[in-house]
Amino acid sequence: MRRHSVLKIVAGLVGLVLLSVIIAVIYVSGNLNQHKNKIEKMVEEATGREMLIEGDLHLGLSLIPTVAVDGVSFGNAAWGTQPQMATVKSIEVKVALLPLLSGDIQVERLILIEPDIFIETDAEGRGNWVFGESPPEETAGPEDEAAASGLPAVGVQEIEISEGRFRYRAGDTGQTTVLVIERLSAGAEDTNSPLKLDLVVAYNGHAISASATLGAPSTLLANQAYPLQATVDTAGARITIDGELGQPMEGKGLALDLAMKTDSLGTLSGLAGTELPPLGPIEVLARLSDSDTGYQLEGLKARVGKTDVSGRLAAVLTGAPPRVEAQLTSTNIDLADFTTAAGGVAAPEKDEKTQQAKRVFSDDPLPLDGLRSVDADVTLQADRVTTQGLSLQNVDLKLALDGGRLLVKPAKAQVAGGTISAGIDVDARGKVAGLTVTVDGSQIDRGRLVKELMGSDIMSGGKIDLTLRLKGRGNSVQTMAAGLNGEVLVVAGEGRLNNKSMNLAGGDVQFELFRMLNPFMKEEPYTTLKCAVVRYDIKDGMATTVKGIVVETDKLLILGSGTINLKNEQLALLIESRPKDDVVKGSLKSLVTVGDVSLAGLVQVGGTLAEPGLELNPVGVLKQGASVTTAVATGGLSTLVTRLYDEATKDENPCLTAQRKPAPASASTGKTEQSSPEDEKKKGGVGGLLKGVIGK
Repeated sequence: MRRHSVLKIVAGLVGLVLLSVIIAVIYVSGNLNQHKNKIEKMVEEATGREMLIEGDLHLGLSLIPTVAVDGVSFGNAAWGTQPQMATVKSIEVKVALLPLLSGDIQVERLILIEPDIFIETDAEGRGNWVFGESPPEETAGPEDEAAASGLPAVGVQEIEISEGRFRYRAGDTGQTTVLVIERLSAGAEDTNSPLKLDLVVAYNGHAISASATLGAPSTLLANQAYPLQATVDTAGARITIDGELGQPMEGKGLALDLAMKTDSLGTLSGLAGTELPPLGPIEVLARLSDSDTGYQLEGLKARVGKTDVSGRLAAVLTGAPPRVEAQLTSTNIDLADFTTAAGGVAAPEKDEKTQQAKRVFSDDPLPLDGLRSVDADVTLQADRVTTQGLSLQNVDLKLALDGGRLLVKPAKAQVAGGTISAGIDVDARGKVAGLTVTVDGSQIDRGRLVKELMGSDIMSGGKIDLTLRLKGRGNSVQTMAAGLNGEVLVVAGEGRLNNKSMNLAGGDVQFELFRMLNPFMKEEPYTTLKCAVVRYDIKDGMATTVKGIVVETDKLLILGSGTINLKNEQLALLIESRPKDDVVKGSLKSLVTVGDVSLAGLVQVGGTLAEPGLELNPVGVLKQGASVTTAVATGGLSTLVTRLYDEATKDENPCLTAQRKPAPASASTGKTEQSSPEDEKKKGGVGGLLKGVIGK
């Protein structure tokens, strides 16, 4: 509601009891029912609204007379959406006589049975609680409000309401809020004493019980610092408030300590008017204050499950769009607290067509409107962030959102003994969003990383460096991927594989691929890794690698080339392994020979990113005419395999070649031993050969 609306509503409610007050002042004896018409007329003259008394009037005489009235209704504004602003089954009022001598009206006790109060505004924001003409909203003060109501000032020491209903209808939206009052009692010794409040209500069908100690009524009417202490229990949550309102009639000067505790945030969905995720348990402490620009939560301490966050939040409402500012710290953020498995936010259900497509990149529209609807400036420093078993330490993140452009830069963390830094730029200021991503990782312990992710000792030792540079445009992840440009480079150093653990690792594609390519795994307990490289160049949604997949062990050289089509997510890769020259080939009983091509393992990786498929030794399939790449003759594929390894075995540093780094200088000549681009072109290049095998 608008400013001063509390006082206006009080003025409107006084209209309901005005009849009883007038009776107490004027009629102290006799049959009161004969004066009902006069009383109704007096109220109408004072308020401009019709009042009807359908029941009897009763008077009990004493120093504190008691007046009871049955069946009272009070008319709505002429523009209102229903005839009555209020109806009451029964009103009982006790009025002190002595204050009347000085012109004061002091109600000792007011009891309302089954009141039904309807408050509403019209489309321009005018309230039905205002009687007659009102001064402009910006200049009206408490004294103006009282005068505009046409009613005398009334002090009420104690109020009791049972089985009541309060409704508020917003004229601009037509939405109605309903508060059903099962029990309400409020009382103060006098207008200068604190007000005690106890109530049990249902807000839009959701039960709420509350107790509160408020400031004195005179303090409220004087718009002075107004203390407030309250405890609210609802939907399995407890909320406590302790503080004051500096200017209560204007809703300014907030200084409130807030605390909330609940087992699940989802239980508050009905009260919030929107579906909330079932996160929990939750504890929140903060101090709410206001300023000329908006509101702040300072001294914030929040806990959701194992996750804790502290700091400051602010909402700046003076600009368009509004702005959120946050400076947050944490000792631990466990993203499992916010996942479906932990009872958190469930992923939206996909329709049957989407399920059948089984794509990695979603075609769901990105929430770009959200980026345009609010600005933000957020910093987060966390000792640890955990997701799916992976632990990030010393996380430092800065996020800025301005006019639809989201910048995350820098984002830094330590992971598995190494470091990683990232930058993200999402520009949603135009019709089509742009994306730029940069990621750099250094000296990440490969064995420790696998241990954290899989809980297995498959790998030990080795360090990983990675580089990621991506740019794309689109309004969904799928459209961005379809036009992506950039590069991916992952370089791993020396380490060791536990062959037994890998054999027990199950159906992980990368481990299954290595098992198919390494014939030594069945005979030896460990595989010693010298180096490994994965490099892709990405242009217009096509990720291509030419001798960019390299794994060198103490006995094998594994080399791969091919493409990943990010438009349709199709895989087309050929990966071969062969023993090094210094390995006795005769001991490899699992080798397959096709012509002059010795295959320790030749694997074609096909299918899609969501469902990759591995095919061992596809040359044999080709010879039988059941080609997986029908455009290529058997000789073509054999020549490809030979060419791959003829070139690779001449290279003393295939991992450097994959990285496009110069090999170390020859000890005898001082010159590098890599092939020049011209030599590669003369040979036709492995890239040219791959075109015939795996398409464009």
